[in-house]
Amino acid sequence: MGHALEFPFVTDNPTGRDEVTELLHAPEHAGDELWPRRFARRAQKRLASLTPAELARMDAELAALEAAEKAFKDGRAAFQDGDLELAEWRLLVAAAHGFGESATYLAAIYHHHGKTGLAQSWAALARANGLPVFDVIRAMDPGIEEQR
Repeated sequence: MGHALEFPFVTDNPTGRDEVTELLHAPEHAGDELWPRRFARRAQKRLASLTPAELARMDAELAALEAAEKAFKDGRAAFQDGDLELAEWRLLVAAAHGFGESATYLAAIYHHHGKTGLAQSWAALARANGLPVFDVIRAMDPGIEEQR
């Protein structure tokens, strides 16, 4: 894999792609038609200047992020299919890598299993990140009332 001209974080990873898209369309660059080219040129120069060790570390970080993203998607799918054991296992992996939305599903899983302390901890983390915890829990337990 050549590194000088490739942008795996732009093309292969949705999270990175979103961040780059947001940066490219930032208000401070409005009207600057050359900004995307300047950004790409700077990124190319930076990639070309990396040492083999830095490139290897970057590849490892990207691989870990991609694996975590897959763990999140697998966990969410397992949750939706009702396989809470697999969902918990995969979502814990994703949460360990910073996928905040995992906290929402983990709160619902632990609530469902009656593990109140764990449910509250994950719910607090999800709420702190502005995620809709209660909607996911209510989907599993329609009779529950939201606590404020």
